[in-house]
Amino acid sequence: MHVQDARWGWCLLGLWLLASVASAATGDRLFAQGVGAFKNGNFESAVSYFQQAWAAGLDQPTLHFNLGASLYKLGRYAEAEEAFRACARDPLWAPLANYNAGLSAYQRGKRAAAADYFERAWRTADSDEVRGLALAMLERVDVAASRRPRGALSVDTGYNDNVTLSADNQTLQTTSEPDYFSEVLASATGRWGQDSQTLLWDASLYDLRYGELSGNNVTSITLGASRPSQIASWHTSVGAQWEYVLRHGQRFQQIGSLQLSGIRDRPNRGDLRLSVQLSTIDALDGDFAFLDGSRQEFEASIGQHVGGGQTRLGFAIERNDRADLATANEFFSFSPLRYRVSFAGSWPVRGYWRLQPSTSYAQSRYADADQRASGLAATREDDERRVTLRATYRLSEFWRLFGDYTYADTRSNFPEFSYSQRIISLGASRPF
Repeated sequence: MHVQDARWGWCLLGLWLLASVASAATGDRLFAQGVGAFKNGNFESAVSYFQQAWAAGLDQPTLHFNLGASLYKLGRYAEAEEAFRACARDPLWAPLANYNAGLSAYQRGKRAAAADYFERAWRTADSDEVRGLALAMLERVDVAASRRPRGALSVDTGYNDNVTLSADNQTLQTTSEPDYFSEVLASATGRWGQDSQTLLWDASLYDLRYGELSGNNVTSITLGASRPSQIASWHTSVGAQWEYVLRHGQRFQQIGSLQLSGIRDRPNRGDLRLSVQLSTIDALDGDFAFLDGSRQEFEASIGQHVGGGQTRLGFAIERNDRADLATANEFFSFSPLRYRVSFAGSWPVRGYWRLQPSTSYAQSRYADADQRASGLAATREDDERRVTLRATYRLSEFWRLFGDYTYADTRSNFPEFSYSQRIISLGASRPF
C-alpha cells in the first residue's frame, strides 16, 4: 500500500513538473504574441497577451515593462505606473522603470510622485541618457528639485606594484616600488538661476595617499563653470576650469582651461561627442618649472548601445608646449605630441552586477631631441598600452561597490621611462 502511495506521489510530481513546463512555454508564447501586437500598434491585444502571460506564471521585468508601455499607450496611466513599479523591483531595470513610472504619474497630475520617480531614476541610472531624460523631466515637474546641487562620493583602497608620479599624462618618475594607497573623489554640480540654459557650476576634490611613498601623494581641487546651449541638432557647452594641485602637501601646479564641447544624438541610439580644451600650466614648485607652458587637446568619440549595454570608441590628440628642462650640458624635452585611441564598454550582468572594460593605446613623440651628458642625442618616443576591468555591484538603491584591475605597460627609447604597472582597488560610491 505504501509502495502504491509512493508511486502515486511520484506520478503527481511528474504531472506537476509537466504542467509547470507547459505553463512556462505558454507564458513565453503569449509574451511573444504581445510583443508582436505592440510592434503592430495593437496595444489592446498586447495588454491582453501580456496579462495572460502573467497569469500563466511568467513573472519577468521585461513582461512588466512591456505591459506598462502598452497600458501607457492606451492612456491607462495608473495601471501603467503599477506595472513599471513591478518592473523596478529588478535593480537592472529600476532606473528606466522609475523614469517611465514618473511619466505615468505626471500624466495623472501626480507631480510630487512623478518628481520622486525621476529623482530615483537620476540617482540610480548608469546610463547618461537615462540620467539626462530624468533630469529634464524633473525640471518640468519640480524646478526647485532640479536646480539643487547634486554630487557624488567615491572612496577606495588598493595596491600599486610600481608607484609613479604623473602630471598631465606625463610620467615624471617611477619608483619600482609597491605600496598600498587610498583615494577619495567628491564632486558637486549645480545651476545659477532658473533658466534651462543658465550657467552651470561644478567642483571636485581628489585625494590620493600612499602608505609609505608619501612623496607621491596628490591632492587636486577643481572649479569650473559652463553655459549650455542648443545649436541646430548639437547640445553645446562653453566653459572655463581652474585646477589647483598639491604634491606631498606642497604646492605643485595650477592649470587654467577653456573648454568647448558638443554632443549630437545619432538615430541608431548612440551619440557623437566632440571637445576642445586649451590650457595654461603654471608650475608652483620650482623643481618642476619645466612643466610651465600650454596644452591643446581635441577629442572625438562615438557612443553606441549594444544589447543591454553601451560602448564608446574615442580618439584624442594632445599637443604640449612646455618650458622643458635644460642644464649646462643637458636638455630634456617635456613637450609631447600625443595620439590616443580608446575603447570602453559597460554591460549589465545578472541584475546586480555591471562589467566595465576599457583599453587604450597612446603614442607620444616629444618636440625636441634630448641631449645627455653621455653624448646621447635622441628624440624621446613613448608607447603606452593600458587595460582596465571594473566590476560594480549594486549594494542598495544608491550605494555601489566596485573593484578595479588595471595593467599598464609603457615602452620608451629612454630606459628610465619604460615601466609596467598593476593596480588593484576596491571601493564604494553613491550619488547625492
